[in-house]
Amino acid sequence: MNLPKNGRVVVIDDDEKEAFPLIRALSKENIPVYYFKGELEELPSGPLFEVRVIFLDINLVQGSTNEKTKASQAAGIVDRLVGNNSGPYILIIWAKHDDASTIDIIKDHLNKAGKTPLNILNLGKSECKACDYNIEFILETIKNELGKIEFFHILTLWENIVHQSSGEIIKNISRHSIEMKGEWNENMGSIFYSLAEANAGKHIEDLDITESIKNSILPFNNTFLDTLETNINKITTFKDFEGLSFSKSKLDIKTVAKINSKLLISKDGSFNDILPGNVYKFDKLNKYKINLMDFFNYANKEAFDRFCTENELNNKIEYILLEASPACDHSQKKWKFSRVIPGFMCVEEELITKKLKGLSNSDFAYRSPIFEIEDNIYSLILDFRCFTSLPFEELREYSASFRFKHELIVEIQHKLSSHICRPGIVSLRQ
Repeated sequence: MNLPKNGRVVVIDDDEKEAFPLIRALSKENIPVYYFKGELEELPSGPLFEVRVIFLDINLVQGSTNEKTKASQAAGIVDRLVGNNSGPYILIIWAKHDDASTIDIIKDHLNKAGKTPLNILNLGKSECKACDYNIEFILETIKNELGKIEFFHILTLWENIVHQSSGEIIKNISRHSIEMKGEWNENMGSIFYSLAEANAGKHIEDLDITESIKNSILPFNNTFLDTLETNINKITTFKDFEGLSFSKSKLDIKTVAKINSKLLISKDGSFNDILPGNVYKFDKLNKYKINLMDFFNYANKEAFDRFCTENELNNKIEYILLEASPACDHSQKKWKFSRVIPGFMCVEEELITKKLKGLSNSDFAYRSPIFEIEDNIYSLILDFRCFTSLPFEELREYSASFRFKHELIVEIQHKLSSHICRPGIVSLRQ
């Protein structure tokens, strides 16, 4: 059974005696829970972080037979605990009486609040009570209900492996401090300072405490990814997923673009600082003299100009600069200039994109996967021949709209280095 093991399960029941058997059953499966009686004064001041499963007793108002009153109380508690931007969660009804009309009112309330659960399942409290709240019966019932939403388990599985992997890293780092002579806290201070110095370089002494802490934990990221991958590959069989069948239907282009955006670019946070991976739009003017015809299947300039006019290409292209400096130059303040690759963003329209050259084997250009940016679908094309350096002051004149994530910027840097280092040969031809 795959339920979150990182504190993302909630039990809401006004009767502690009836809630306790459920909590015991979950605890046996190593699943920590939040427990609330349904009283507003006991709730946290803000929503919980990323709730995944809520067990809800829908009869939180003792003595009330009014459906709307019961539903309003139950839905109000869920509304308070689930954040506006929370990820997917499921609602499991844990009640003596499976009141369909009350559940419908709760569902309608949550829909209007924009907090619709993926699914509403039923874990009959009466049936559990009839077998004296037998833990194995409760667990088997939960497992059967959760089997109705198979792919939710895959998300939970990954979150649990993330939780396990981060715990392993903390354990291993802490172990080094225990093995050292002296007091644990002081030893950890030395370890964290050394990590910060390794990441930030010689200018570590110039950093305030916030930046020092950031630099001390950033080195965890590389070992975390390796640990996560190792733990995934250790799994030899997925017993809970036997009989799972994937849908092979093709995703529509907008969904593909949205998922690519989540995987490979960042739109969150401030882009005021110059960082590797930042993408700057500079204006409609082709300041860096990119020859658009090089990227389209036209050998004749007149035909290309006609194509541009007919498709209003100038209104569907935005020129960009990608900040492509090495990450270590930024973190250790070794850079003197910003290294940028000019290019352009092109709206993904059939009449335009079918005329774009296939650039996969090109040594002078890079074409990105499609992304959703500002509600449009774009491909980003970079021209390595225009690679240059800019003073930081000049780059700050432009606005960074988003940032390529590490994996994507490393791929581009690799292709750029191949372009720069291609040897070529001198030979005679017959």
